[in-house]
Amino acid sequence: MTSQDKQDTLHTFAICCCGIIAYIITNVSHEAIGHGLTSVILGNQITLLSSAYFRSWPHSFITDALGPIMNLVMGLVFFIIINRTSTRNLYFKLIMLLSMAFNLFCFSWLCFYAGVTGSGDLAFDVSGLMTFFTWRGILIATGLITYYLSFILVLQSSRTIFSDADSLYSRKFLSQLFLTPYFAAGIAAWIAVSFFRPVSFTNYYETFVIPIFAPLLFVPGYLKAQRLATDTFGASQEFKWKLVGFILAVFILFCLTMGRGMEF
Repeated sequence: MTSQDKQDTLHTFAICCCGIIAYIITNVSHEAIGHGLTSVILGNQITLLSSAYFRSWPHSFITDALGPIMNLVMGLVFFIIINRTSTRNLYFKLIMLLSMAFNLFCFSWLCFYAGVTGSGDLAFDVSGLMTFFTWRGILIATGLITYYLSFILVLQSSRTIFSDADSLYSRKFLSQLFLTPYFAAGIAAWIAVSFFRPVSFTNYYETFVIPIFAPLLFVPGYLKAQRLATDTFGASQEFKWKLVGFILAVFILFCLTMGRGMEF
């Protein structure tokens, strides 16, 4: 393996880790901050906190709703940070971009899913305001509209990051930047939930994020690519090793806590 091959391999590992940490941020935003923190504020007792499930007593529709809503809030926060930050480190920017995309798409999916199936965090009782089927229709429409708007925000932020006049990227390189962390996030979600007991098909279904984040795969087609490209993020090998090591350590901790599940 040549020196360039080693650099390319390390770069691939680094962008995989970007997808993993973005998934962790999205999951923690939803389960721990959205559901968990809301329960604490309401004075409810948390009985289970995991990457797939959250349970508290007494049950509250506010606790349910704040999971998706926190994903929306975090997505918008990352959008603002991306468009106002001055950092030149593209790995950090990629993490923020993926975190933004995953959070926004998660909110959109949960709206759509609740509308179609009549279950989920947002499928709560609204009988005092409207019929349940009207509410489901609103959720479906909201999910589709926010999916589209989320894609526009992700695309705008991607252009802000990867359309720098000082950086030249090929179509293949840009596709790799989105495809690789996309699948890494999906695999990481299933690895983490494998620690949860008892093992069941439902666990993997609840953490099947591949279709939720799918719009991300269409972004590279809308970005300007260069035929003669440098295809480099400009980070040192030492920095990439530290980034990979840190994120893998965080992922192991995530698997042993949120993945395994914490009962209270």
